[in-house]
Amino acid sequence: MGDSLKIKPCFNCKDSSSVKLMNGWKDSTGEYVPLCYNCCSIYKAGQFCEMFHSDEDGWRDCESCKQLIHCGCIVSLSDYMMHDSGGITCNKCSDTNSLLGRDCSNDESHSTDVTDLTNDTDLKSVLTPLFEKVVSTTDSNLKTSRMRIPRNYATAHFPEVTGTEVVPLNIIDTDGKEWGVYFRCWPHYNKATYVMTGLKDFYVSKNLQAGDTVAFYRRDTDGKIVMELRKPSDQGPVWPCAK
Repeated sequence: MGDSLKIKPCFNCKDSSSVKLMNGWKDSTGEYVPLCYNCCSIYKAGQFCEMFHSDEDGWRDCESCKQLIHCGCIVSLSDYMMHDSGGITCNKCSDTNSLLGRDCSNDESHSTDVTDLTNDTDLKSVLTPLFEKVVSTTDSNLKTSRMRIPRNYATAHFPEVTGTEVVPLNIIDTDGKEWGVYFRCWPHYNKATYVMTGLKDFYVSKNLQAGDTVAFYRRDTDGKIVMELRKPSDQGPVWPCAK
């Protein structure tokens, strides 16, 4: 009899102090998942996966607006459409006419050849060092192809982003290639997590692995960000740095 009087806990946070639980998403049996007010509010706002699943695998960019969608998660199952040719589109973009006739099979990241800096006077320009970080196992995951940027460096050296805003960002590597990536922040509990996404081609080209070091510089001539990848056996930066 005592067990029948127990209050059912929230499916997510396991809090059993809520007198009234609210309906979340439907589980595999078709039943609604019970959520407390706080967790349900986050779910209704469309930020559940960003808040609680940011470290999980399965994140993909919408081919149109580049919003991150947690594919394969039952919470986000109804938030996107899959394309026969590969890739996904969020429901918001699917409801517009902007995708008509558009091939959405391209990968989220791309590289563009620019003037070979090894033969350009720009190579002699001084780079201002910004920061370095050691690539973590999460960073090196080729499926997600995203890299966390420490908050203090993100706010000091990268464009300002808020909410679900996605900012296109062109970075240059030490081979003189320009890479089109994206910078965004995720609300994570009471703080924001900053990430660079769309890095798959860069990862493959550089054979990036956990334990490598990525150094970030600012090129003085045009203010562009330069990324240098160093293996554990490498010694020092490839390009000259300002003191």
